[in-house]
Amino acid sequence: MRRIYVLFIIMCWPVLALAQWELKAEDSTFQYATVKNGSAYEINSFEQIKGYIGSHGLATLTVDLASVNTGIAIRDTRMKKMLFDLAGFPLARIKMPVDTEQLMAMAEGEMWPLSSGGELQLNGQQRTVLAELHIYRISAKRWLVTTAQPVIIDAEAFGLLKGVEALREIAGLDSIMSQVPVSFDLVFEKL
Repeated sequence: MRRIYVLFIIMCWPVLALAQWELKAEDSTFQYATVKNGSAYEINSFEQIKGYIGSHGLATLTVDLASVNTGIAIRDTRMKKMLFDLAGFPLARIKMPVDTEQLMAMAEGEMWPLSSGGELQLNGQQRTVLAELHIYRISAKRWLVTTAQPVIIDAEAFGLLKGVEALREIAGLDSIMSQVPVSFDLVFEKL
């Protein structure tokens, strides 16, 4: 058992050594909305997220796609089987540059508006997505990163349109919008 623990520390050390801020998943949310039949709007979430901001200013957020939560078990199962290729691509990952000096210079309670592009890896595809964010320093060691407006993810750009169509068909819907608004509230803590 001790060998496994030592091996784990050795394997994770490069990431842990470079991480300056760690995502506090228990204090964070990651949600998306779906629009069905032109007007039925539903909020869903992913329950398993991890992230950090490295010492060189690269923020990384990883979403476990198997943790999708629509509030309806059969819908969750269908999303996992028909939309996401969990065997090949179980995670979505976004990497975005962040000015760590600006983060450290913020006073408690201060808000920093940030317009930035990040690289989203989803379903074996990589695309640049643009985000309008608000970053708040909420305490001496904690920052809150929120979407100032939803980030729009186009299912077609990530090769997910076939899965969206399969979900539409099995649910007997007239339409499911292929542009998905994503919003989040992420709490990072300085290590």
